[in-house]
Amino acid sequence: MCPFAVGDRVALHPATDWWRRGARYGTVAKLGKKYIHVQLEVMGAPIKKTVRFYLTTDMLERVG
Repeated sequence: MCPFAVGDRVALHPATDWWRRGARYGTVAKLGKKYIHVQLEVMGAPIKKTVRFYLTTDMLERVG
């Protein structure tokens, strides 16, 4: 069972490359069988990049 739903706001873990590039938060865009697709935000503004994370990863945390 996936702990996230489409539309959930998530925080990226500081160990990810995208966190170091300034993308601290994102929104779950799509859920697959293996991956969670996250639309990233840099300083509150969405960027044109959707990144996928494994469902079993600890790289995402729900915000709010």
